[in-house]
Amino acid sequence: TAGLTALDAALGGMLTRLRESADFTAKFAATLPLRAVAGIAASRVLLLGLGNADALSRGRLDRAFTTAARAISDKPDLKIAISLPDL
Repeated sequence: TAGLTALDAALGGMLTRLRESADFTAKFAATLPLRAVAGIAASRVLLLGLGNADALSRGRLDRAFTTAARAISDKPDLKIAISLPDL
């Protein structure tokens, strides 16, 4: 999506490198925390895999977001932004 493309550009291509190296495959509900990122105001980014777009439903999206919420629930001063593909 345009949001992820812009984020990747701001991060100096980090998302592209993670995908190319298979360090993040975007499998359903997979998470990858990125710490001390440069190029954006956030100090942390959590990547959340949504799996195959054809299999994405509201229920699966809810389960993925629950996984992400658990991954970040213990962080202080939490502010979140979400970029989703067109559904």
